[in-house]
Amino acid sequence: NDSAYIPAELIDEAIEFIDRELADDKKVFIHCNQGKSRAPVIALLCAISWGTFFAETLAEVENSFKDQYPDYEPGVGMRDVLAGRYAEWQKTGKPAWA
Repeated sequence: NDSAYIPAELIDEAIEFIDRELADDKKVFIHCNQGKSRAPVIALLCAISWGTFFAETLAEVENSFKDQYPDYEPGVGMRDVLAGRYAEWQKTGKPAWA
């Protein structure tokens, strides 16, 4: 549950892979063990990067996402990763991995 154990490069690589595959008209299945934290956070980061979810605060983004995916319950580490990426995106106007 500690974001220090979640390498930023791994998150970036996952998102870049998803973007590449979708750009090649391939289907991508994002999954994890319980479908509550890791996979949903990766999916949400992708959606944020595409402009699908936009709001002033991360809480608003998460609430909108939870309306679409009620099982969303990120662990502390993944929530920290999401919060860090979202804060960077708000400052720069673009996703941190772009």
